[in-house]
Amino acid sequence: MSLIYINPYAFPAANWTPANIATTIWFDAADSSTITLVGSNVSQWNDKSGNGWNATQSTSGSRPVLTSGALNSQNVITFDGSNDHFVHSLNLSPAPHSVFVVGTRTSSASSYMTAFSAIAANSAFGCVLSLRVEGSANWGSYINSWVSAGTSALNSYLIMGIISPTSTSGTETYSTNGSLTTSSYAARYPGDGTNRRSIGGDPGFPAGFLQGSIAEIIAFNSALSTDNRQRIEGYLAHKWGLTANLPADHPYKTTAPTV
Repeated sequence: MSLIYINPYAFPAANWTPANIATTIWFDAADSSTITLVGSNVSQWNDKSGNGWNATQSTSGSRPVLTSGALNSQNVITFDGSNDHFVHSLNLSPAPHSVFVVGTRTSSASSYMTAFSAIAANSAFGCVLSLRVEGSANWGSYINSWVSAGTSALNSYLIMGIISPTSTSGTETYSTNGSLTTSSYAARYPGDGTNRRSIGGDPGFPAGFLQGSIAEIIAFNSALSTDNRQRIEGYLAHKWGLTANLPADHPYKTTAPTV
């Protein structure tokens, strides 16, 4: 009997995706199977994590719009900055946690594009993702486009991330396009856990709505390792055509992560 040798290098490696690790909540505008439309408006955005934390909007006037082919020929969800938002029911543990967002703001009234919880009743902010921190009197902090603080991302998509290692450390690590900064906790605001779990805006703060678009959101109930953080950044950069945003020394600057 003859033996057949199969060269393992003859087959290309499969691309790595967040499905290769345990996600807590995951929204992907490029996946049409997760989106329910009423006309061009989105009434439901389903969670791809498998945990069933689907985001919905029953009020027709508060539904964002699906914008076709807007980023790297893929769909994004666009919010009007007035009242568009989804609600969901996810509770995170106080910490650790990690959140990543690909998005942009389109209004100069928003000096920052923020994510991860409520900020303040201030038109300088547009909320991307609000998450109730279960068992805590306070909200978690937020993702911010820190690298160019004060000049962030008008009409330009960013890969934004936040990694909160503990509930008591007083510091968090922010990732903007793969570049890291560490900062003390930003302002935290008490929440009742009822309305302030949303995407695109916080109904608890009327001025806290995003005018802009979201392509993808991925959250974890853990502080990611450096390797997994960089894999997430590489996955998002290659998927959404944002590799030019990554620093030159990023391990996935030129090649997408594989398994």
